[in-house]
Amino acid sequence: MSGQLDSLGQEVQASGKRVSALFEQGGKHLAKMRELISDRGPISTRSDAFATESLALSGVITNLQQTSVAPAVKRAATSLSSGFIAPAAGGRTADLADRQTAVVGKVESSIATQAASLAEAADKILALPRFGSRPCRPPKPCFATPAISFRAGRARSRST
Repeated sequence: MSGQLDSLGQEVQASGKRVSALFEQGGKHLAKMRELISDRGPISTRSDAFATESLALSGVITNLQQTSVAPAVKRAATSLSSGFIAPAAGGRTADLADRQTAVVGKVESSIATQAASLAEAADKILALPRFGSRPCRPPKPCFATPAISFRAGRARSRST
């Protein structure tokens, strides 16, 4: 049982490092996307670059979902409570055997409570909605551009 928890702890620590690196990578993609939205220049060039960054960000999000340790925690919690083997009381007297049985019962109850808590937390994480592909919305030209063009055209038509 101790070996299982140690292994799970190492898996969680390794996952934490990977998650940190992925968050940093995702932050860079988001920063570039924000820059592309507010930048000047041809919309088609920025739109293509935005789509590229969006695709890269969705890959980072997918990697983050695959990095989840929730399934491992759920498996460990299930095997933790079901794998508990209570030792037989070996007291020389009936009183001592009863006390040993009571202590082992409390340990078993504590392990079952902790396992249920871990399983519940893992279930909540596993129930979260998964990232799905959504249509990319690249930056659009300013909504005022057609109005400005229309007014400029009208001004020219009135002057002639």
